[in-house]
Amino acid sequence: MKFFLILLIPFFLISNDDYFKFDEEYLPEEVIIEKERKLCFFHFRNLEENEKFIYLSKGLPNVLLSSLNGFEYIYEEDLLINSIQYEYGNIKNKRKNLKIQNRNSLKTINDDKKIPIEQNPFYLKLKMQVISTEQAPYRETILDLGRTHSCFYMITGEYKVLNEESLEIKVELTNRKNRELTEFKDNATLIRSYQEIGSLSSQIKRKLFTKEMASIEVITKEISDALVFLDTVYLGKTPLSKNELPSGKHNLIIQKDGFETLERKIELQKEKKTSFEFELKLVSKKSFLTITSTPTNANVYYGNTYLGKTPLKKVEVSSGQNRLRVEKKDYVEIFKGLELSNGEEQKFNFNLVEGNSEEYHKTRLKVFGDYTYFDFASYSLYSVILFYVNYRYYDYMVGVQRDSKREIIPTFLTLNTLATNNSNESITRFYSYYSILVKNEKIVNEFQNYKLYSIYGAATMLSLSGLFYYLGINNEAFEFAYTPAFQNQQAESFVKFNYRF
Repeated sequence: MKFFLILLIPFFLISNDDYFKFDEEYLPEEVIIEKERKLCFFHFRNLEENEKFIYLSKGLPNVLLSSLNGFEYIYEEDLLINSIQYEYGNIKNKRKNLKIQNRNSLKTINDDKKIPIEQNPFYLKLKMQVISTEQAPYRETILDLGRTHSCFYMITGEYKVLNEESLEIKVELTNRKNRELTEFKDNATLIRSYQEIGSLSSQIKRKLFTKEMASIEVITKEISDALVFLDTVYLGKTPLSKNELPSGKHNLIIQKDGFETLERKIELQKEKKTSFEFELKLVSKKSFLTITSTPTNANVYYGNTYLGKTPLKKVEVSSGQNRLRVEKKDYVEIFKGLELSNGEEQKFNFNLVEGNSEEYHKTRLKVFGDYTYFDFASYSLYSVILFYVNYRYYDYMVGVQRDSKREIIPTFLTLNTLATNNSNESITRFYSYYSILVKNEKIVNEFQNYKLYSIYGAATMLSLSGLFYYLGINNEAFEFAYTPAFQNQQAESFVKFNYRF
């Protein structure tokens, strides 16, 4: 028997290997890499005993952060790998449509010069934050503070007032990855220290962004003040000149109200200024109105723009949502909300009613004295609260009424005890307790009915509130709610709904 089992061992080993097919079912590694890093600014140390200059301790790091505004990416050749995952399964059935990142694919991406920054994993998003501490930290404690606040880079520093006019500033940049500390020094005038600290921010950029830097110039010909975005980062308004930008492929977006959004793929040359000149196109959004009225010669306004007197035939107006107003002396004004699509023509015929517009709009919603439908809707809604209080009161009284008889009626009184103790006294007591329970239950049922009436009353008042509100919100109220916007040739109209009639 033992000999037979020994002969079977090679068979089991071979069948086990064939069964699992490790070579065929094995999936390659997948690496999860870092996506962003955090740059923290701490208060600077004051080397002067004079408390007069303590304001610079918080001011200098805040100004440094502001000067780095728009510096959203850093380039890192040696990415940190957060995890490496392996998975067992059939490679033909899994992940066939997914782009898996492994160490070989990362190298391929890094060698490809045509990949834009937003798609290149070697460009890490940089977050910046000022961290407040009780005392300005020294370089010996900055690594512990960095770990506490999840900072990858830490900026500390110190300053010394040399005389009444000059200031010496030293900035310390610590990299938590390799514990490297880099110092930047500069002298500034005391009165203009915040403006002159910009040279230090330029040095910090070049230290953090290990790839070559570039500059850009954007002009939009006759148009100015257009917003410029580079890879979703706002750079400023045209005409624009910006330095210390990452070189390589970028996505440039230019926006201005009343003009079509311009989007271009650009490439910034390393250590060079690249100039771009674009022509923005006006947004073509025009529609048409044909308006007649009885009587004629009524003034027509589209938003705040005067169109002329009726009849009007195919008047060109801007597309979108707006309010139309038709008015004539001794007649009630008419308001009409409308929405026009590009190239669309809408026709209207208005019948004006004689009367005073101001008095009409003051009294048009009044139904009883000075009370309007909206007043009655509010009162009905408030009355729901009274019915709810009434419901809670009778619900409480039901419990009180039932609890009040628990001490009178013995809990052990049952039909079983009555059958075993068949005496006249027991029967009399039973019927006495029973009559008490019946009377008590009638009172409880009355309270239950009051609870039900409270529910019906609340539902009725809620329905009336909605009905009154519906009666107040008529078509004329909706048209009146369209608020016209200030318009000119470069601004499109918009509508604002005002529900406080």
